[in-house]
Amino acid sequence: MSSRGLSEQELLEAVEYYGKRLKVYSKEGYPVEYAGAQYNLGNAYLALAEFRDREANLKLAIKACEEALTIYNDRTAFPTEYAETQNSLGAAYWNLAEIEDKEKNLKLVTKAYKDALTIFLKEMFPTDYAMAQNKLGTAYRTLAEIEDKKANLKLASKAYKEALTIFTKDSNPELYEEMKENLKACKIPIHRKIANFLRRVV
Repeated sequence: MSSRGLSEQELLEAVEYYGKRLKVYSKEGYPVEYAGAQYNLGNAYLALAEFRDREANLKLAIKACEEALTIYNDRTAFPTEYAETQNSLGAAYWNLAEIEDKEKNLKLVTKAYKDALTIFLKEMFPTDYAMAQNKLGTAYRTLAEIEDKKANLKLASKAYKEALTIFTKDSNPELYEEMKENLKACKIPIHRKIANFLRRVV
């Protein structure tokens, strides 16, 4: 289920609907239906967090996605479901990082997108691959503001460069320009490099 473009009322109805489905489809008796309902519930909570009770709804989204992954962790049986749920989990942790435990939650963002990329391979899912790399790069770039600046900016640059192997100037000029700007933001200004060098040698 895509929750984009839904109103607050529609999202509340979606939460109620999938909550009712989970009363019917138990994990033990109907694992596939159960996981699907949890995944959709997680996306509904993630979108609802934009309207109300942001922190609470993000945590409910995370809980639902993690519950879906108790079934989707069988990546052989549910490869795309696993990757899509990791994408949703990454988005939820990204938003939660803006509220609390920034460092911890950003690290969980990077884990989620790296896990998604075990399925979203460049050759098989080029667009999903590029989008996940872009989000991974942004997570590393933000994490660089907190710790290991040089190392995290290097990881961010690597991810953005991977995204740019798919989104070229000809194939998708808008995303190409966005990712070029992201990549440019990873570069440490030359005056800082000089200052850091002088600090080491003095």
